[in-house]
Amino acid sequence: MRAGAHSISPWLFLAAWGNSALTIFAASILPDAGPVALDLRVLAFAFALSLLSATLFGLAPAFRLSGERLESSLKSGGRIAGDHRSVLRQSLAAAQIALALVLVVSTGLLAMIQRLIDHRRTRRLRADQGICD
Repeated sequence: MRAGAHSISPWLFLAAWGNSALTIFAASILPDAGPVALDLRVLAFAFALSLLSATLFGLAPAFRLSGERLESSLKSGGRIAGDHRSVLRQSLAAAQIALALVLVVSTGLLAMIQRLIDHRRTRRLRADQGICD
């Protein structure tokens, strides 16, 4: 049996557990929250998309190297001829790091905003109940 088949089931278990935890948590905060369920069509689409992207990005280096002569590549120390590719590769890596930094900062800001909204909502609920700080 393939190793990838064993790694799928823990993630499905984690998703099902997170779904039940989210339902319980949402019911305690939002009384009008509807039921939350895993959609198998979305799960299958995400799985197919991940397989497709892994296949495409895994085979891209193989196709790129298929035109190269292996002997000359090994003699040159494994470097591929052409410095313009390394500049592009370094630029893409820098862009990826910059985007990751933007995502991390944005996530932190969203978490802070959510805490502020929750704090204000809690204060408003307490004021409606007649409890003063």
